[in-house]
Amino acid sequence: MSSEEESVDQTPPTCGLLGLLLKNRRPTGAVNEVWPDLFVGNAATARNKTLLQNLGITHVVNAADGPQHIDTGPRFYRDADIQYHGVEAADCRDFDLSPFFSETADFIHRALSQKGTIQSNRIRTEAWSYIVALAVYSSLTFCWTVNPHNSQILRSLQHFFSIHLPVSPTLLKKTTPPGKVLVHCARGISRSGTLVLAFLMIKEGLTLVEAVELVCRSRNILPNTGFLNQLCQLDSALRRRKM
Repeated sequence: MSSEEESVDQTPPTCGLLGLLLKNRRPTGAVNEVWPDLFVGNAATARNKTLLQNLGITHVVNAADGPQHIDTGPRFYRDADIQYHGVEAADCRDFDLSPFFSETADFIHRALSQKGTIQSNRIRTEAWSYIVALAVYSSLTFCWTVNPHNSQILRSLQHFFSIHLPVSPTLLKKTTPPGKVLVHCARGISRSGTLVLAFLMIKEGLTLVEAVELVCRSRNILPNTGFLNQLCQLDSALRRRKM
């Protein structure tokens, strides 16, 4: 095996990762899609619920959770029907973010696996209304059959039919949208970037280098050196599992 092939099969040193992260950097926006339905953004994006709804975001991961950082929380997103996962992390090289890798990867994976489900509570209420409406319609129809010359029954039947029945059959077709996830911190560079890289490694089977190259095609990220060391340890552990 050549030295080049060996390097591909090994976890790169931190200095090599820094070089890869700083290579071919280009301007990126406040939020970018780095994997299908997976977005990385900053705090301003996370607080803009109109923007999140326009993007179709259904889940938010806050990598800077807590009263001393970006204190949004699940209550902030309740009216937007967005599910929330908070990670109270400091962006410093001495902070150990690795205990949050697996739980955050699980949250993102479940969200992206959401293909759309029936909104059961709302449908149940509307379905009962539809059943009652059908019962009234059936009664009016029967009365008109018995006495077809009663113009009042006929007008009531026509009015009821035009208002209720054309829209009612669609009630049972309502679904929630497929899952889309925003992972953010303050600037969408270090903490959020680290958690997205860990997700791609744990759930999608990418190596650390592959994950970095993929994300950097869409967004400039730059985990601090402490987080990079933790990602290197994760990469080594995942490689050992595959052996």
